[in-house]
Amino acid sequence: MLKLVNITKDYPFGGGKVRALKGISLEFRKSEFVAILGPSGCGKTTLLNIIGGLDRYTSGDLIIRGKSTKEFGDHDWDSYRNHTIGFVFQTYNLIPHQTVLGNVELALTLSGISRAERKARAIAALENVGLGDQINKKPNQLSGGQMQRVAIARALVNNPDIILADEPTGAIDSETSIQIMEILKEIAKDRLVIMVTHNPELANRYATRIINLLDGTVISDSLPPKPEELEDFPAGPKKRRSKSEKTAMSFITAFALSLKNLLTKKMRTIITAFAGSIGIIGIALVASVANGFQNYVDKMQSDTLSGFPLEIKKTAIDYQSILDMRPGRDRPKEYPDEDVVYINKVKHLQDLLVLTNNITEEYVEKVIKKIDPALYNSIVYEYGLDMYIYKEMETESGTTYKKISLSNWSQIPKAKTPDEYAFFESQYDIIGGRPPAGKNDLVLVVNKYNQISDSVLEALGIDVEGRDSFTFSELIGTKYKLFLNNVLYSFNESTNRFSLRSMNGTLFATEGEDVVELEIVGIVRANETTEIGSLSGAIGYTVDLVDYALERNSHSDIILWMEENATLSPLTGQPYTASGAITPEMRRESDLIKFGALKKPESIKIYPVDFAAKEEIKNYLDEYNEREKEEAIRKYYENLGITEAEATPEQRKEAERAGRSAGIYYDDTISVLFGSLKTLIDAISIVLIVFTSISLVVSSIMIG
Repeated sequence: MLKLVNITKDYPFGGGKVRALKGISLEFRKSEFVAILGPSGCGKTTLLNIIGGLDRYTSGDLIIRGKSTKEFGDHDWDSYRNHTIGFVFQTYNLIPHQTVLGNVELALTLSGISRAERKARAIAALENVGLGDQINKKPNQLSGGQMQRVAIARALVNNPDIILADEPTGAIDSETSIQIMEILKEIAKDRLVIMVTHNPELANRYATRIINLLDGTVISDSLPPKPEELEDFPAGPKKRRSKSEKTAMSFITAFALSLKNLLTKKMRTIITAFAGSIGIIGIALVASVANGFQNYVDKMQSDTLSGFPLEIKKTAIDYQSILDMRPGRDRPKEYPDEDVVYINKVKHLQDLLVLTNNITEEYVEKVIKKIDPALYNSIVYEYGLDMYIYKEMETESGTTYKKISLSNWSQIPKAKTPDEYAFFESQYDIIGGRPPAGKNDLVLVVNKYNQISDSVLEALGIDVEGRDSFTFSELIGTKYKLFLNNVLYSFNESTNRFSLRSMNGTLFATEGEDVVELEIVGIVRANETTEIGSLSGAIGYTVDLVDYALERNSHSDIILWMEENATLSPLTGQPYTASGAITPEMRRESDLIKFGALKKPESIKIYPVDFAAKEEIKNYLDEYNEREKEEAIRKYYENLGITEAEATPEQRKEAERAGRSAGIYYDDTISVLFGSLKTLIDAISIVLIVFTSISLVVSSIMIG
């Protein structure tokens, strides 16, 4: 009838597995009452579940009617459970809104039995367990023992060959337990009953055979079957399933049961339907909010185009590489046992993420100036020129000369149109004075509340002590002076070096081509359509001022001296020296940039006309970098006299490093930020939609 051959069952646990059953081999008679005893965790319920087809064995074989179950599919197991096995559990698993008769009929409903036959067989099964007069009651009107008898009747109604009982007396009192055991004993006269129990007294009293388990193995079997007792078992089942072996109820029956469930729980049905509608509304709401937020992000990006242009600086951060890093990737082992100290290569990581750009005049001419003018409003070049700007101030102690920091100064973007300040004027309103017109003109930038912080005004040399406000006329006309090299630096022939002059009244009063008088001629404010303007500082100056300073300084005495003394520092009179990775040539170049002799940008800001143009510019710059990278890698292998296929892993890394170094990389911080924000929005939206969908599905299932 039923045979287990070397059955094992493993459960995964942590990184390994736990073996619950260890080679169980048993045979059962066609009719007997078998009690399986053993302590908790010994594998009793696992064995019962495998016999009942509720769980799958890891290895071995379960033979049913002479047929191996190794090749059983889901339908085979369904048929086996539905027609061969009857289950009785410690918990009764009765449907609360169904009558006692309906609960027992349900087992036949799954088998596709006609309604009349279902009712007759269910009543007969209930009468067999002594509940013929309780068929119209609901489960909550029965005692624990009566509900267990209903469960037994439900297990018997399909006329199974095997009854599996898992702790059938565990939830009832001792007197009722005896009644249940008497019923099971009677059932065992013409079929196989296998019971798992912790009660050895009941097992010894009622069971015909007792099997003891310990730690997943059989340690004793009181009455194993003899071969002659197994000879008359029926042959294996037919290969094809007959109509009587249906394992699912019809659609009409399922619909009727569901409708009955709904009608018995009207309020719950209404609440569930309401919950379902909330789920649908929730999905629509999440999608709408996500779409609206994305539109808002797109608008923010558009508003910040001028405030966050594409920028090429001496050093760039590879933000995309940072975003591409995955938490936990290449994470070292925690608390290692090895007697080794590993190096956390932070500097190596920094080298990968921080890119150094060598912005040459050739790059500007061949790449930047070749960008399609239709794609940008303006390109601003910022140089490393030291600009010494002073303001004369009257204090209680007398006249002082304040050196003005350029941290609050910004270069006004120059448009490519005949009207050079058209782009600037499209962003800012002139609310006082006039727009700038040349190198001597400055504008003061206020926020939309006409405010400037007191610390900024003080940094600009404007005394705010005891003041809450200034009139436009008080600020317009504020003057500064820019001093160029020939005024700033004096040469000492005895030491053969230049020194920076100290600012005083005599020096401040100097006039000529190397002194530029600057004046605030207007007050500007970003207009209502500009969220973030192109001027990041409180003072805006013109590119004409920069060009003039570079031109004058490039012919100054200190630069002429440097041309004659190519290896000497003008400020020390001594040869340039190396320091770490900084060579003498690099120190000299830094001085040439600082003194204005070398027109080498430290920063290039590109203001696209719109986002489509911005992407085109980025693609153009990326294509240049890709070409330079490929060429640098090719030259690297060519210099080594090898091909890429012949290179070692270390050589490939060096080639990749050479390729990266050949490019000039831009910063598009705002796109990275908003791109990350978009990814976050998408992720949150997906999570919310999934949760809402789960709620909707659960509600739908409850409704169904």
